[in-house]
This record gives sequence, C-alpha cells and structure tokens, in this order.
Amino acid sequence: MTILRARPRSPKVTGRKLAGTPPNSVRQAYSLDPQSGVRSIVAALSTSSAREIAAIAEMLEALDDDRGEPARSADPQYAEDAANSHEASRKDLAALPVSAWRSCHGRTAPLIPINSLDPPGGPSYPLRRTHTVTTNVEDGRIVAEIREITDTIGVRGEGTTTADALDDLYLRLAQVIRTAVHKPPHAQTDEDRRLTRIFDHMIDWDAYYVTNPVEQPIIGRLEQADRDGRVVVYWEEGPRGEHQQTTTLRPRDAAALRHAIPCGQWFHAVVRVYPDRIGWAEPPEAIPDPHDPKAIEKAWRSIPVRRADEPGVWPLKGRE
Repeated sequence: MTILRARPRSPKVTGRKLAGTPPNSVRQAYSLDPQSGVRSIVAALSTSSAREIAAIAEMLEALDDDRGEPARSADPQYAEDAANSHEASRKDLAALPVSAWRSCHGRTAPLIPINSLDPPGGPSYPLRRTHTVTTNVEDGRIVAEIREITDTIGVRGEGTTTADALDDLYLRLAQVIRTAVHKPPHAQTDEDRRLTRIFDHMIDWDAYYVTNPVEQPIIGRLEQADRDGRVVVYWEEGPRGEHQQTTTLRPRDAAALRHAIPCGQWFHAVVRVYPDRIGWAEPPEAIPDPHDPKAIEKAWRSIPVRRADEPGVWPLKGRE
C-alpha cells in the first residue's frame, strides 16, 4: 500500500501576516535585523488589529541574530506598548500628548491620511486625492505638515497633541485660502495667483460648493400649505433655478415658510441650497406682488435719489 504524504510547503508572506521565520540569509539580504531598527518599523505600521502588531513584535524578539544568538530587546514592554499605542492611534490618536507620542512612536510619527481640510468652526475643503500629514516633535511640541506644499506655501501646524497640531495646520491653510484664493481676481497679486494655482490643484472646488453653497435670493408666492406639511409654491425665482414655475416643497424644507407666510402671499428670502435640503440664511419675509405696477412704482420711489454731480457719486459730471 502506498502512503501519500503531503509535500512540505515553504513559508509565504501573505498580506500583513508573516507565515514563517525567514532564514539568516534572507534577513542578511534585506537587513532584517531586530537590533537595527526593525522594531521601530513594525511600530510605525498602521493596522486595525493590535494583536497583529503584538504577534509580529514577539516574533521579531524571537529571531536569532547573525551569530545565532537570541536578539536582546532594548524594551521588554515593547510588544505590549506597540499593541496599546496602535490601538490608541486608531481611537484616540488625536488626544496623545507629546510624552505619550514619544513613548509610542519614538522619533517617527504615524503618517495621517486626510481627504479634506477641516478647520475648527469653518467650512471643510474636500481634496481631489488623499494627502498625507506628517507629524514630528520639535522643541517639545508636535508639528504637523503636508510636505508636498510645505516648501511652496510655508505653512505648518503646532500643538501639544496631534489634534491641536492638525487643527492649527487646518486653520493656517484656511487663512491662506481666505486671504489669497477668495480674494477678488482684480485685487489678487502675483503671489495670490500662485497660491490659487496650488490650492486649485489640491481642492475639489465642485465638491466644496456642493457642501458649502453660496447664499442666493428667492422670490415666490405660497399657493398651498396642507396639514401634513406639504407646501406648494409658485416661484418667480426659485432655489434650484425655477423661473415662473410651481413646485412642491418637502415638509423639512418648508417648515420656516409655513409658519411665516400666509397662503396667497408673495415672499422674499435668502437660502443656501444643499444636495439634500434647503437652508434658510434669511427667513422669508412678506413682500408686495412684484408684478403690480403700483408696487413697482413705489419700490422705485423708495430708492434714494442722488444727483450725479454730487461729491463721491459716479459717474462724475460737472454743473453746466
């Protein structure tokens, strides 16, 4: 009878899990020496499982050095610290102070991928692609920067925690955007135009204006308001480009209108149109019928009249 035996398989590296210990020749070829900074490389890895980090760290501790002797660890608590620090980096990375940051990551901070600039209290600027924020410790403070633009813009963030450094970086970049990019074209300097080109390459402005729409005036007449919240409006100029059209507003969008304007009344308001809702920047206010000749004449007469030859009035004309 022939006995079939499974052929032995060589270790394989699959994904992030190391299936076996490499021989000394492989370790020498790739400088895989636990005493030459391998532990710091493992500590810098980003993983969703702290157990994987601990397992890899323990495996590296067990690797023999080039002399066949067990490698000595400079920090016996490394595996546990690595597991705890990377679990914290997933949950509470932003709250790590400088001391904890140093103990967990040594001299190399984790790279933080970002998809938008999110300054506190300000609008969010979505990016065209993922950028990486590099953090470091300088003079006892954490410094955050996007190295792709540090040399061209010269902006870095600082703080006592990673969150503070990121917020400071976002606030400084937002300040540059407000003072250079959002400046009227006729008032921009050559430096402003240079910064504008850089941010145009980084920021997805189409997505930005979807999430941060500009204010726009609307004029309409409330036609119908049902008890179930359904509101019908005739738009002279509507929020989504309606012109002399009748549409139905959802109860969520029409709440401010139903409580302020009676049926049959014309109104004016200022809104911001989001993809899923309408935000009322200025509440609806009752106005006369914009097609009424008497109302139009009254509106024109309410505009202050100034002679063109008065000081400071344009165009300037001399008295004849």
